[in-house]
Amino acid sequence: MQWDLDLLKEEFDVKLVKVCYGKRILKRTLMTHLSLISGVAWADVVFCWFANYEAFAAIAVSQLFNKKTTVAVGGQDVTTIPELEYGLALRRRLHFYQKFALSRATKVLPDSRDAERGALGFLSDTAKVTLVYLGVDSEKFHPLGSKKNMVITAGEVTRSNLKRKGLETFVKSAAYLPDVEFVLIGRFLDNAIDYLRSIAPENVRFTGFLAESELIKRYQQAKVYVQVSAHEAFGVALAEAMACECVPVVTNKGAIPEVVGETGVYVPFGDTVATAEGIKRALESTNGKMARKRVKEMFTLDKRRRELLKAMNDVSC
Repeated sequence: MQWDLDLLKEEFDVKLVKVCYGKRILKRTLMTHLSLISGVAWADVVFCWFANYEAFAAIAVSQLFNKKTTVAVGGQDVTTIPELEYGLALRRRLHFYQKFALSRATKVLPDSRDAERGALGFLSDTAKVTLVYLGVDSEKFHPLGSKKNMVITAGEVTRSNLKRKGLETFVKSAAYLPDVEFVLIGRFLDNAIDYLRSIAPENVRFTGFLAESELIKRYQQAKVYVQVSAHEAFGVALAEAMACECVPVVTNKGAIPEVVGETGVYVPFGDTVATAEGIKRALESTNGKMARKRVKEMFTLDKRRRELLKAMNDVSC
């Protein structure tokens, strides 16, 4: 979202409206509505990230002022996985906000083909959907020096992400490769970290949240990046790691194959043994340079900038 904000500021005058809703913070909620009304009245086009309640509120106000709107989507706003209880469509009130935002927006911008298919499942007007891939700054995310015998994954450590992001599979697979260092990067948001520590062999390390500079160092050190998720609408961390010449070990879920192509090792979702075998093959692979080349050719910030600005100019005309 910050990348898009910076890109839009290069071409347009942009006013950022910070939102804060909640029954226990009525004063801040009221101020949000006032800021939103003021911002919509000032703007020619309203840009939102995710088809959620915030987008619903912004688009509802925009319709009162007859203003055009754009919604960038990718994730649970356009994806439903009932067995993992993932997706706004699974909850009636959130589903209403989701459908309203998608159906009333002037333009919908999915960040992958997978997200595009998800968005089209909620829409009758397919003409307003335009794919705009996310981008990675390959100058910032770049290889540096020799690689270690290290395997990493990144994701917030929560109960829901144990399965959805494949964190449990990642940790369990480490037991089959005791001489390899496994590193899980991501802030601890609930007691899921206690469970992961209880099942982790000695070669697994948990870093918690890392600043971007430290995260890049880990990407540069690691030979392999693992993304064995049940779904990814794009996979920014995956693309960042590939830009640093990590060989990806992944599932074929969601948009992951779009990002990885033929540069990685594919394993079945939730299969610990197969994941360990895939990691072993990736450690012996020389596909790191191929992975970086794919990101540089397909998922650049320049490409995101061009296509995002074109979409916004089309809307504003």
